[in-house]
Amino acid sequence: MSAFAIDLGVGAAGINLHLKANSPYMKHRLGGWMPADPLAFRGFLKRTVEQVRKNKNLSREACHASIRQLWDLIEKHADVRMLFTLMLEQVPVTPPYNTNPAGGPEFRDWKEMLYAFDQQLSQGPIWLFDTEGQMGLIGFPFNAFLVTPPLPFPSPLPPTPSLPQTNSPHQDWPMGTPAGISAFLRPDINKCIRDMLNEYGAFLKSPASAHVLTDSPEGWFNQTALQAMSEVADPPPETKPFASIFKCDPSAPAYGFTS
Repeated sequence: MSAFAIDLGVGAAGINLHLKANSPYMKHRLGGWMPADPLAFRGFLKRTVEQVRKNKNLSREACHASIRQLWDLIEKHADVRMLFTLMLEQVPVTPPYNTNPAGGPEFRDWKEMLYAFDQQLSQGPIWLFDTEGQMGLIGFPFNAFLVTPPLPFPSPLPPTPSLPQTNSPHQDWPMGTPAGISAFLRPDINKCIRDMLNEYGAFLKSPASAHVLTDSPEGWFNQTALQAMSEVADPPPETKPFASIFKCDPSAPAYGFTS
């Protein structure tokens, strides 16, 4: 998957992201690899959280090697376990932080978070640009579990029409909580995260990741996706067909791509 979709740079192509006028959220995330509007997180996170909670066979032993490594670090070091526990507990209790983008409570505990990480390690990025303003791409899924688009600081006074209005970033959660900041400054935790991302990178280069290279609505070869990617590589008005731009075989499964 990485050799095709990620190197293509769809998310970094300057695609215009829009928010509704009354949205309190930040209107921009660099590169477009994460949705600008938090509503675009809903489907992705809701499915992930529901799948994790429905899976009755979850255990440390069933997790990927990098997840077991992080699990052991948390369990064997009281200070690390405290940070991962507190980063969930320190999420503000005021709206809208008191509910997560999945429409329910945050992860119940750090184990549930790790199970979500583990599930993602065998899931390729699906096509989610068929949304208003093309806001749905979750290019960095692990970020979606740790952060949400930041809020502006609440203003004590009504806005003044004659003055420019600004969006000052509030903290992301749970990574942006005091415990989260402390946790992700630690070299031992960052080593585990690096190993997890390396394991995900190996999956994206493997044939197993090609399950998202289909013509389904969430596959990267449906007609909307093919046209959008062609326009990124060869901007209109004289955009060439996808097969004329990329080395591929439209008659073969996954257009001949192996990952």
